[in-house]
Amino acid sequence: METPNIEIAREFQHSPFGSHSPELQELLELMRSQPIAGKHFLFMSKSQEEWVLGRFSVDLPIRQLFADQTTFNNLLTAEWHVFKLRWFELFGSELEI
Repeated sequence: METPNIEIAREFQHSPFGSHSPELQELLELMRSQPIAGKHFLFMSKSQEEWVLGRFSVDLPIRQLFADQTTFNNLLTAEWHVFKLRWFELFGSELEI
């Protein structure tokens, strides 16, 4: 897949939950279908209060890693952060929004 139009990323930034355009839905499915090894994820460390950025190991057995202890107290901010990381991993470019 070639790098999507930046407007797709803006759509996610403004509305990460709920219904999405077909283009954004396709991108999210691509991001979510990547191999688990090395993939970033969010872990809720305090119920509905705090999320920690994690990454799955690349070696077997696959395990959860929390190397830098990046934390968020806002789920929207956390989801946007992971979206940008996955965008970079897929397309090799930073989202400058």
